[in-house]
Order: sequence, then C-alpha cells, then structure tokens
Amino acid sequence: MDIKFDKFVNIGPGELVVNSPLTILIGNNGVGKTLLLETYAKTNDFFIEKVMSTKFINEIADKMEFETKILNKHTKPYVEVNKWGLKKNSEEQVDGHTISFEVKSKLLNKEEIFSYTDKNVGKMLSEIQKVIEQDILFINVQGEQNNLIKNFGPKFVIPILKVCEDITYNVELISPMITNDTDNEIDSNSFSAIGDSLSIDFGDKTFHGRVSTRKWVTREENILYEQKILNNEYDIIHKELKNIISDVLKDLTIKENDLKVISYIPSERIVSMSKFIEKQVSENNYNGLRYSEEKFAKEYISFKEYYSLTSDKLKEEVFFNETYKKLLGGSPQFDETGEIIGIKDTNGIVVNRTLFSTKQNKIYPFFMLHGNYNRKTYSRFNGRAGFHNLRSRSKTIIIEEPEANLSTKGILEMANYIYELNKKNQIILSTHSDVFLSQINNLYLKNSEIDKVSGYEILDTTIPFFIKKLEVSGKLGVSSDFITSQLELLYENTESIQHEIDRLE
Repeated sequence: MDIKFDKFVNIGPGELVVNSPLTILIGNNGVGKTLLLETYAKTNDFFIEKVMSTKFINEIADKMEFETKILNKHTKPYVEVNKWGLKKNSEEQVDGHTISFEVKSKLLNKEEIFSYTDKNVGKMLSEIQKVIEQDILFINVQGEQNNLIKNFGPKFVIPILKVCEDITYNVELISPMITNDTDNEIDSNSFSAIGDSLSIDFGDKTFHGRVSTRKWVTREENILYEQKILNNEYDIIHKELKNIISDVLKDLTIKENDLKVISYIPSERIVSMSKFIEKQVSENNYNGLRYSEEKFAKEYISFKEYYSLTSDKLKEEVFFNETYKKLLGGSPQFDETGEIIGIKDTNGIVVNRTLFSTKQNKIYPFFMLHGNYNRKTYSRFNGRAGFHNLRSRSKTIIIEEPEANLSTKGILEMANYIYELNKKNQIILSTHSDVFLSQINNLYLKNSEIDKVSGYEILDTTIPFFIKKLEVSGKLGVSSDFITSQLELLYENTESIQHEIDRLE
C-alpha cells in the first residue's frame, strides 16, 4: 500500500512507498515519524476492512449480468460411494451419474460495472482522509476546517478488468447411488442428498488460481437444476459464478494493493502492561489511545484469548526464536491467562516481571512476533473469503525506535536481532540513532543484502518539512543527511572545545 500527500502535518509534498524487505524512516524527534507510520498502518487496515468485511465487492459481483451458452453436454457414470459420500475402493461403476455441461459466460454490462466500481473507490478514498484526521490526528472532522492534511491519496485499485474476460468452465451435476455399508448390494431406494452436488470446474486453465467450487444440494434440487439448465435458465450457475468472482476479486485486490497483516510495536507506552488501556480496548473505547497502542493492544488481547483457551500440552510446546531469547535473556513465561509473569534464563532461573531490567521491559513485547502460536491466525479477519491471500504472506512488522532506552551494546544486539527477524518478515522501522543505522549498514553490507534496504528521512531544516528517499550505496549503505549533519556538528563542537583548551594551556 503506497500513500501520497500534498501536506501531512508539518511535512510537505511526499510519499511513503514500502516495497522492500526493510524500510527505514529517519528524522528528528517531533517531525512526525510516528504519525506517518500510524497513518500507513491505519490506511492498510482500513482497506483490508473494506475489502474483506463489507458488501462492496460482493455487490460488484451481484451487479454482473452474463450471457451464458452451453457448448457441450455429456453424462458419465459415477463411482460407487458409501452413505457418508466417500468413494469406495471398488472400481465398479453403478447407477449414479454425473451430468457435465461445458459452459461459456460473457459479461454484458462491463461499463456499468466499471462506473460503479470507480464511484465507490472514490468514496473510499475520500473517506480514508477523514478517518486519518479523526483516528490518527484526533481532529473533529464534523465541519471543522484544518490544515494538517491535504490531498491525502493512497493508491488503491480494484482490478475489475481481470475478472471481466469471457470464462469457459464445466458445470457438473453429481448424483451418486448410495450403497449399504454392510455389504456391496445396491439399495435401489437409497438415493440421498449425501454426495449430491453442483460443481463448477475451470479445468487446467483455472480462473486466477481458482480450480473449482462445489455446492452440496438435495437430489430434488439436482434434478431441478438439470431441467433449468436444459431450458436455458442459468440463475443457479450465475449465482455460484458470482460467488467465485467475488472471492477472486478480493484476493486480487489484496495482492494488487499489497495489503498486509501488520504487527505494530510502539515505542512510547508498552500497552500490554497497562490494565487501563487493555480495558479500554476490550470495551471498544479508544479515547486518548494512539492507533499504534490500540493495534498492539488488540493483538495482545487476541494472544491472551488464544493462550487461555489452548491446552496445557500446547502451552508447554510454545517456543521462541533463539535470537529473540538471546536478546531478552531467556524465554518469556506466562500465567494461565496469557499475562507475562517472568523470564526463564538458560539455567532455569525465572526472573519475576517486577525485576525486569529497562532492556527487558523494552524487549519482551517482541514475543508477539515469535512463538509457534503465531502459526495460528487469530486476526479478526481470519476465516473470511480472501484472507488466505493475506495469511499466506509473511507478516509485516512496524517497530518504532527499536534502539530507544538501550545501551550501545544493547543497540548493536537489537540491530542483529532486526537483521534475523527480517529474514522471514518485512520490517518498517523508525530511528534517529547513528549507532543503530551504522550496525544495520554493517550487517546488510557484510551479507551483500544492502539492496533489500530502502527508506525515507524527514528533514526539519525547512518549513514545511521535507521528506526525501534515502540514498543507498553498495559500498556505504544507507546515507542520512539528518544523522550525518548531527555527527558533523558534534565533531565541530568537540574540535572547537579542544582547540580552546589547548589555547588556554
């Protein structure tokens, strides 16, 4: 998901395009790094919600009108099944049969579909700016004029053209004969809904990856559908075809716009430790919460729900990334509700949560990014059509100032951890640490992977602030004007003071 704007708070015209494994956002305190990252996450989540949980794309498919023709028809015998609809080992063919129609459908009202889609995409693009104003910038948008955001325009498309081509497919009405499980005799009265189905099969060509779909029906419906198709009544075929198109269009929209499952580690307040914030989120009361805090709290509450409901055996099998455990100083320990209560080191000694060091308090929330429970998707989007396109991808992780509150040694260790984490996950992070950036450069240059790094920096030397793309070289790595200028200023101040001391001596 790419976002562009003419103005965003104090930042002038610019964009944020995230298309590399590691994206770094650099800038001074107060220039808007967190607001920009929260806006990126909110925009992504807004469009996922629109695509996955509203009727919009279903309505696009419902409005489609088709001209359908039967190209061919034939009947073939059906292999014997038992009363559960399972195919028996015998190769004997019985009185059950499959009626197969070769079908071609052509979309008749393309212009209407294009117009409807464009109109509704326009509404969503208008709505997202108001959402950002209200949920990220906390502006009362009801008639209030503001100058904080102007022409905020994420690039969002619904690839409707891809599902508007003529489609050739097979429609099969399957009517198996059911046999007695105790012997191989055919029970002539044992016709049943079990095993009866209407199937759409796209064959070897597939339909944007979709191979087939099946609708279970009764025997009476099966006979009725055959009669309707033979009478050129294709409502049931069109209904199933529209369901397929809707699901495919959701998948294509997610892929085309690079929508992601995002985990967010905020830097300001560790929300998992705040019972008040957790209570707010549980009650859908987000007053005073940053979006980063709300997002992290929701994921933490989901983890706790998962953990509290899982078996003791599965709880014992939870394991964490070795690089994470090394950085933390052990494995996180949880009570039965999923609340973290301590850290167990390699000697089996448990450090109580009240005795966590500053570093451990900084690091422990990263457990949300690890653990075999993360293989199970407890996102609120799970189970919806099209979500498998999101679920099949690696997670995208936003981390604000991973170096904050760490010593120089801790910063170097954190950079090593980020490098390992980046092998399996896309990462977006903000920083203003020269030590952290230097170690990131060292790691990616050493492993000839600096081409995987990109980013932006926000310079506050002008009004409005200037956002520019980071320069990345195969020899020096990521170059930041902000960090370089501050180091140069420090060097000049140090040199000036030393010269003054020498003069006085």
